[in-house]
Amino acid sequence: MIKNFIALEGRVLDKKMTGVGRYVMNLLEAIEDDQLVNDFVVYSIKPNEALMKKKITYFSLKKMDFIPHKLLSFIWVQIIFPIILYKHNPRVVIYPNNISSFFLKSKSKKILILYDLFHKINKEYHDPVYNKYLEFNLKTALDTNDLIICISQSTKNDLIKYYEPNINKIAVLYSYGDKKFHPIKTELREFDSIKNKFGIVSPFLLYVGKLETRKNVVGILEIARILQIKGVNLQTVLVGTPGYGFDKIQKKISESTSDIIHLTNISDSDLNHLYNMAGVFIFPSLYEGFGYPVLEAMQSGCPVVVSNCPALTEIVGERGIKIEPTDFNKFSEVIVRLLTDKKYRTDLIEYGITQSKNFSAERMRNEFKGLLKNLL
Repeated sequence: MIKNFIALEGRVLDKKMTGVGRYVMNLLEAIEDDQLVNDFVVYSIKPNEALMKKKITYFSLKKMDFIPHKLLSFIWVQIIFPIILYKHNPRVVIYPNNISSFFLKSKSKKILILYDLFHKINKEYHDPVYNKYLEFNLKTALDTNDLIICISQSTKNDLIKYYEPNINKIAVLYSYGDKKFHPIKTELREFDSIKNKFGIVSPFLLYVGKLETRKNVVGILEIARILQIKGVNLQTVLVGTPGYGFDKIQKKISESTSDIIHLTNISDSDLNHLYNMAGVFIFPSLYEGFGYPVLEAMQSGCPVVVSNCPALTEIVGERGIKIEPTDFNKFSEVIVRLLTDKKYRTDLIEYGITQSKNFSAERMRNEFKGLLKNLL
């Protein structure tokens, strides 16, 4: 019987890589060259090619696409995974996606990774049935898990505000941006190739993330409209898959007189080029648990303008540009200045690259090992 290992529930890795998936993959990459990797076993609901290439021990179910995704997810977390844990009896169990098993009875130490409290704070932007499931699960998880890892101080603050948990069970563990996002020193023809591929002209505004209501994508379209009125001719490039409220966003895009490009499923290499080519990266989200695209843009040497929601202020730091998410005129003013004031732009780019280095694989690995040591 295997006793000395850490079981990670890898359900988040079966989908197109979102912020949740990136967090889990970053954690695994952070420990990949550490002795700790030998203690990890990842159990996933579906096969994942990226994990198959890693040193980590990995098991998955065969493809079960005939079952609706959310139903399969529920069956996996609440029935199949607990059976696996009962059989193997690991020292530590990690649930990496806000949800843990309701009734799991074991001597294992249990860890829940909590990304945000959107179901509590942004109820109107998500499915009400799923919100209730998340609410019930989190209340249960606060009692049944031995450690709650929050991905930002903002998420920890929200958890304390709305649920009054045992503070000694709550910790913050920051992730980091993938090294593949970095400033590019290359010949102009490589950028020209990307422009031709996507129909882009310079300069352009860039947004990366789900196209959903809480991301304030409609606000980005309004900012583009204001810039157009001011005589600033910019394309707006939206990179991301549809999310909750996309129908309204799509309607606004079709009605816009601004030049809007919507891209989906692009490679990380192409995305890195877009970060490097963009005039300004804009992220006026109404609520976030973290915000990987912001960190990626900063790493890539793109000037970043974000909303002043708490999680984003943690990423961009004191000198980052933070604006009230509905102050579209202010966003447009800052964007114009970044496009016309070379020193202002250069200073922000250099600061962003330096600030992004505060989030590293080494920091994540060392802090995670410290949390495990304290837990055991």
